Formats: sequence, structure tokens, C-alpha cells
Amino acid sequence: FGPSGVYVIWYCCNMCCFIFTEFFDRWTAKDFERFVYNEDYVKVDGEYLGARPKRTAAVAAEMLRGHEARRILDYGSGSGLFAQRMAEHGFPAVESYDPIASPKRPVGQFDVITCFEVMEHSPDPLGTLRDMASLLTPGGVVIAGTLLLPPDIGSVRTNWWYAAPRNGHLSLYSDHALAVAAGRAGLRFHPGGRPLLTSKGGGPLAELVERRNGPPLFFTNLGAPPTGDHPGWHAI
Repeated sequence: FGPSGVYVIWYCCNMCCFIFTEFFDRWTAKDFERFVYNEDYVKVDGEYLGARPKRTAAVAAEMLRGHEARRILDYGSGSGLFAQRMAEHGFPAVESYDPIASPKRPVGQFDVITCFEVMEHSPDPLGTLRDMASLLTPGGVVIAGTLLLPPDIGSVRTNWWYAAPRNGHLSLYSDHALAVAAGRAGLRFHPGGRPLLTSKGGGPLAELVERRNGPPLFFTNLGAPPTGDHPGWHAI
């Protein structure tokens, strides 16, 4: 589209390297529909209408083979094609939910929640994760698909192609950022391969994640206390 003349300011957390913009924080669903997810959206996300749902369904079906009867929710489903593709792979119980495209809230809880190319679109990552956690059964898993920051992000900065406000990318994650966010939502983050989040309960699905991605990652930032007398600090 060429330069828009609209400036989007980005920030980076000094602790976990979460990169974000506040530009969209006060936008309504109607604003997103008008300026981002409109008829021109496919011009900036060419895989939206078919290629990505087909590819991600194949990945999810391979990962979940043997669990075809599980209740699955595609969170941030967009056009809803993922559920159709999953049915073709033998997974009949896949429902779709998208705050904009399919805003009717799902009923009950789900064993598996998929959210491919969703987390980077959320102006409220903690709210989004907590919402997914509330829809998850004990022992359920969240399969998240979002690119993590490249190793050279410090020099590339927001010239990284994934930092793209026009197609709704407004939250960019390091593995540490996802670990912190998952913990605050009552989930565990397993970083190996495709980002995976699990609930805190055990069970076959949680074991599947452990085998595939390894143990969860925990991250915290330790810093010096403010000036003054803090006897407890030295004890720690």
C-alpha cells in the first residue's frame, strides 16, 4: 500500500523482551474490522483464505493422532477453514471461535485449544491467555502458533517482517515473554518446536507435550531492591 503516514510506536520490555505497541489499545472490534480485517486484509496475509488453515490442520492432526475424539476449539479461527480441514483428517469435534469473525462464545470446556497466528494479534495477551485457560479442561493443552523473536532482534528491531501493524501484528514474543505470560494465566509454556502451552493438570495430553517439546520453561527477572534497609534481601 505504500507509506500510510500513520506512526506506530513500539516498546520493548527490558526484562523479558516482549515487544508491543499501545497504538491499538483503545480500538473497538468495529475499528479493527474497518482498518485491519477488511476486504484488503487478504492482500497483506495471502495465506489467510486457504494455505495456512490447510497447513496448520495437517500439523495439528499429526500431533494429536490417537486423540481424534477430543473436544477441540480453534481460538481466533478467522474464516473457520481449520475446523473443516481437521474434519477431513478425522477430527470431527472441532469448533471455531473468533472475537471478530465468529463472535458467538463457545459453551463448556475443551481438551485442546489451537490458536495459530493469533497471539501476535492480541492487544491484551494476558487477557487472551486467561480466556483460553478458562475454556480449557484440567489436563488440556493450548497449541499456539506464533513466531518468536529472532536472535538478532536487537539490531533488526521492528524492521523484522513480522512486526506488521497493517495485518494486525501488534504483540511480539520472546520465549521468556511467553513463559511469563503463561505463568500468569495459570499455564505452563513448553518452548521446543511450535510454542505449546499446557494447563497445570497432568494427563495424556500433557504427557504428549512433554515428550514432544520437553519440560516447561520458567522465567523470572531478579533485580536489586530499591535503596534502604532490606535485611530479607540478603537472606534470599
